[in-house]
Amino acid sequence: MRHSGPFDNAHLIMGHKIYTEIYDNPERVHRLLEIISDTYIKFTKVQKEIIGESGSVHCHMDIKAPGAVRVCDDASINISADSYREFSKPYNERVLSECGGGWIHYCGNGKQIFPEVISSKNLRGINFGNPELQDINEIYKEASNRNVAVLSWLGDVPNNAKTGITLLRNSNSLESARQLVANHVAHS
Repeated sequence: MRHSGPFDNAHLIMGHKIYTEIYDNPERVHRLLEIISDTYIKFTKVQKEIIGESGSVHCHMDIKAPGAVRVCDDASINISADSYREFSKPYNERVLSECGGGWIHYCGNGKQIFPEVISSKNLRGINFGNPELQDINEIYKEASNRNVAVLSWLGDVPNNAKTGITLLRNSNSLESARQLVANHVAHS
């Protein structure tokens, strides 16, 4: 199930003004993030009950991922690490904690927030909308040290990667898909 994270939802509600409000009216932003987090957690639990999905895994597009939720945090790539620590991380961690863990996705570069994202409590996986902007060797090193899976990676894989990374490859036929798998197995 795809959920925008608390900060993403706050951005959807407030628009780009959220980026100045975190400085001009931080208590207002925190209150909104509290309301969104409460709603997010309640909605997730009810939705999982209705669809019969367990709290330990969830399905998103083409993968079955560890943890109960996927937190999209695209809007947070536009803030500093300090602002992320104050306005995004605690709410993401609350959602991950109360929903049984999960993974965080963001598009863009986000290098300034990556250390905070990867160190989030109850994080089981991380996914990037723009893997070409990431250094997979650094990502994998940090993720593997924390037992966090790198999900749906599109690029090359570090030579030392033996586990903890899922690959996303496209194929235009069953035969070419089989060849992709055979090539991957041969190089593993």
